[in-house]
Amino acid sequence: GQAGQFVKITDVGSNVSTYTDTPLNDGTKYFYRVFAFNTNTNSAFSNEANGITAMLAPTNLTVQTINSQAVLNWNDNSQSETGYTIERKDGSSGQFVKIADAASNAATYSDGTVSQGIQYSYRVRGFNSDINSSYSNEASVTITDVENVEAVPTSFALYQNYPNPFNPTTSIKFAVPTQTNVTVSVYDLNGQLVATLMNEEKGAGYYTVSWNSKNKYGSSVSSGIYFYSIKAGNFSQTMKMLLLK
Repeated sequence: GQAGQFVKITDVGSNVSTYTDTPLNDGTKYFYRVFAFNTNTNSAFSNEANGITAMLAPTNLTVQTINSQAVLNWNDNSQSETGYTIERKDGSSGQFVKIADAASNAATYSDGTVSQGIQYSYRVRGFNSDINSSYSNEASVTITDVENVEAVPTSFALYQNYPNPFNPTTSIKFAVPTQTNVTVSVYDLNGQLVATLMNEEKGAGYYTVSWNSKNKYGSSVSSGIYFYSIKAGNFSQTMKMLLLK
């Protein structure tokens, strides 16, 4: 970034004129300079050059009607965003327009400026001061007073927790297409088990478990990023959530 200091990252051999720097953080601007050396002296520095790595886009955007609001959830994949831009299209022939920004590490947004009987489409992208990510997939919903009755799922799925960020309780929804044992667990950034929310046999259907931000000993945990994971048969998936106190 622009506020950083130059540090040496490597030496290359004589007559070499190219170098690949990897791995790098997503959505980050890097600055470079080069100088030549031998056993007696160093050259002056080259000009400075910079480049920005692509920001990882949000994925798996979904939207559903909850209490006559459109509630969006997505996977937060980037480590460098300072926020997310929410865009909406009204009806089938409208244009996408920005309706809000969500905070860094957010993975949900509730749109209360909707009307009954209208179809709304949404897309989301991350941003920071240097770059925008690509857009997420588009997701659509028609606002109704009564939520649609969910059919039996045809595949395993783990959904973004809601609300997110949260304090102190959040809900985690998942889908099971066939009877199997289901384990839902919470882990910290070090990969240590914080709590097991479910470990039992479940039939086909949609289920929701809650986490009250307490560990397996019953003590409240500190603010920060946590991961929740599902294991069901041969299916496993992990997603990120943010506890803010």
